[in-house]
Amino acid sequence: MKLGNALQQAEGYSSTSALEAYENARVAARKLDQLEDYANASIGVGPLLFGGCRYQQVLKIARELTSDYLERLGPLTRSVFW
Repeated sequence: MKLGNALQQAEGYSSTSALEAYENARVAARKLDQLEDYANASIGVGPLLFGGCRYQQVLKIARELTSDYLERLGPLTRSVFW
């Protein structure tokens, strides 16, 4: 996630490298059952997808988080999500 954030800051919202880093973080966090990290990586990938006009994918991730995970997330992660 830190790599994704750094790449996003350096390359902007159209960075494919940042998108790939966040997607890798999402996959790894999900496999390791690290819910907070999965949610934060999902939140981080949002602006990159939005910047690439991939609105439906952003909505799909948001729906997944709200329907499956939101109640189990800590208050800080929930507030960042909203």
